[in-house]
Amino acid sequence: MQKGDDVLIHAGASGVGLAAIQLARAFGAGKIYVTAGSEEKIQFCQEIGADKGFNYKAGDWAEELAKHTGAKGPAGSVDIVIDFIGAPYFNGNLNSLKRDGRMVLLAFMGGAKIKESVLAQLLFKRLRIEGSTLRSRSVDYQSGLVQGFVKENGLERLIAGASKDGNDKQGSKLVIHKVYSWKDIKEAHDEMEANKNVGKIVITIDSA
Repeated sequence: MQKGDDVLIHAGASGVGLAAIQLARAFGAGKIYVTAGSEEKIQFCQEIGADKGFNYKAGDWAEELAKHTGAKGPAGSVDIVIDFIGAPYFNGNLNSLKRDGRMVLLAFMGGAKIKESVLAQLLFKRLRIEGSTLRSRSVDYQSGLVQGFVKENGLERLIAGASKDGNDKQGSKLVIHKVYSWKDIKEAHDEMEANKNVGKIVITIDSA
């Protein structure tokens, strides 16, 4: 991300989504937009640092984003899209990206098979799409990634705060939805699958 880039973060109220909002703010994003499944989640995202949220259950988020930004036709609204949903959002993501925009796919919670898409936009708008997951990476790569984040003063920026004006004395928020014992792992999964969480669900391993 370059300073001033406008960013769209899907699943904004998830643990990773909330971290992405705060990182984008800390590293100088322009406007930060999110999608979430309720007005309460959107409000929380805005408290964390998002500028505007769109309830995907209440309407077409891509159309609402275009209306909000005044984007016409294929012009697009944002420079970067961070997506966890996959296939159902793919075309909306392409439409929402500005020329030379970038999309990072981190998961495909909504499905991995795209039925219909207009690939011409990739060429016309010079878009870049990247998939990323740490699960297939070596330990050395993961270690290097963390060290790179430290060298970029990522920790200091988060500690200093990620508010819209950069003056948040309380610093960034580590948002934990609920803590479960490993003995209640099924309840934790049920909570996550029901999409009730705002932030991370934490599992503790009790001592014997």
